Amino acid sequence: MTSPKFEAGSTLLEDTGERYIPGVGGQIFHCHAHRYRLACGLAADLDVLDLPSGEGYGSSWIAATAAQVVGVDIAEHVVKHAKRTYASQPNLAFVAGDMQDLPIADAAADLVVSFEGIEHVSDPWLAMSEIARVLRPDGALLISTPDRRSYSDKLGFVNEFHLSEMYAKEFEDLLRRHFRFFDLLGQQPFGGSLLWPLPDPADFDALDHYSADSTVHRLRPPDDAQYLVAFCRNVDRGVPLEFQRPSLFIGEPHESPGASPEPVATELGGPNDRAHDEVEELREEVALLSQRLTLIEGSRTWRLRSRAVRLLRS
Repeated sequence: MTSPKFEAGSTLLEDTGERYIPGVGGQIFHCHAHRYRLACGLAADLDVLDLPSGEGYGSSWIAATAAQVVGVDIAEHVVKHAKRTYASQPNLAFVAGDMQDLPIADAAADLVVSFEGIEHVSDPWLAMSEIARVLRPDGALLISTPDRRSYSDKLGFVNEFHLSEMYAKEFEDLLRRHFRFFDLLGQQPFGGSLLWPLPDPADFDALDHYSADSTVHRLRPPDDAQYLVAFCRNVDRGVPLEFQRPSLFIGEPHESPGASPEPVATELGGPNDRAHDEVEELREEVALLSQRLTLIEGSRTWRLRSRAVRLLRS
């Protein structure tokens, strides 16, 4: 997949904390990049609507595999930035609009991608109804939102930009009222990003990782999912492979702010049918992943430490 670049003369948006800005690394990058890599695999040759599209980098990545992508964002200055920055991609467009009143025709999209958007609106039900309206009868929605219990309650954290955070059951109820079928992934940052099927991540039993003292640890799913990711549809086309087994993302943004990250998400568990030369390259990546995975067991400590830092800053 070719990495889109910034157009000459484009400038970065101000980092207000409301949306992800390319070039910023760490936890926010890992989570956003992992989700958009998931979207790229599901968007091949489809007409896709990305909302809210924010700075535009995610829409740009999806456009590398999709037939056509339209990004929608409520902020007009952000839309202007995205149009200017990603002008070289002919199958990519951006328009200003509200998720609760989309400027999109009925049945226009095969796939709607909505990452970290539904919690930013005052009426999630209305936004979901609009998403259902613009989807074709056999279309699908790929959506994510933070789980209020682990994102806010447990950390004592308040995100000033979130108007409608939901607990897992509330999110599932919202999906169930608008779609006949949906599958869920949990997502947890830990120095990378981990996605795993909910509620029964059986493939975790297939993965060992090793610590420096040569102890073999069996990878287990985290206690909590900080984010929930759902694939929703009204026509049962089966569960996508990406929602059947865990995947891990580790990488940092390129120096070019608009470039997509490497390495890409790696699937955990399941058959490996790649050519021998690709296997050797993957073995090198696995060695790095094994080191990073040891951080999962300390994730509870990480959350407590994050809370302490926020208290000190307040």
